[in-house]
Amino acid sequence: SAEVHGMGFTQPPQVSVQATDQSPLTYEWSDDEGADKVWYTGESKTFTEDGAHECWFRVIDSIGNAVIVSGIVNLDRSLPTLTVTGGSGWSNTTPQEITCRASDALSGIAQFETRLGADGVWEACKNPDGTNRLDSITFTYESDGVFERSFRAVDTAGNA
Repeated sequence: SAEVHGMGFTQPPQVSVQATDQSPLTYEWSDDEGADKVWYTGESKTFTEDGAHECWFRVIDSIGNAVIVSGIVNLDRSLPTLTVTGGSGWSNTTPQEITCRASDALSGIAQFETRLGADGVWEACKNPDGTNRLDSITFTYESDGVFERSFRAVDTAGNA
């Protein structure tokens, strides 16, 4: 039997296979998606490029019996993107709006938060029904004053 270990990462992962048998084993890996895979000797493979990668491992016993296992390796080292519009400078018209959009091309947004003021408490951005909002949010200010609004996002890989 054989198992693949290591599947989701924010740092280049080394994915490995473990197998058991009563005879000596040969380990090979491939990241070739074609039907005629190119196999390399070794029981681990390190991925360095962001994205989803399929990896196959082949374990062969001393009489030629083989088992092939595979898994998807997800690597996301990219930070989420925040885009803020509005809220630039002084204005004498009301209401004033500030909108923040959060996006992440690889693993998606897991947490989207905001706070009012430098010492404010970070709070999850919420939809009107109370569920977490993970894409964009708009705040409207109708009274005079200076308002400092901060935003942050964390993707599902843990990058912030």
